[in-house]
Amino acid sequence: VPSAPIIHDRKPKLKRGAARLNPVKSFKELTIDEKLHFLAGYPANRPPYSCIFVTKENPLKGMLLSYNDGEATILQPNGQEVTIRRAKLIAIRISK
Repeated sequence: VPSAPIIHDRKPKLKRGAARLNPVKSFKELTIDEKLHFLAGYPANRPPYSCIFVTKENPLKGMLLSYNDGEATILQPNGQEVTIRRAKLIAIRISK
């Protein structure tokens, strides 16, 4: 009677650090540049976030329409589009 083959349960060895996951940051933890890229890349089939874009002069409430070449275009609730330079932004918050 032939004997059954011996099967060794060997798991592939992972290199140290190869299976690490990148932690997910909350919106509050993102830098201004990360927030702009996140908002600009938000899927068009989802409702956009209404935000408060804080500058030294005045805060602007609205939705980010685009972010290109260091300029953010914001659609305000009254329908007016405003373009501001990235350097003028000191904070971006999700509005309630």
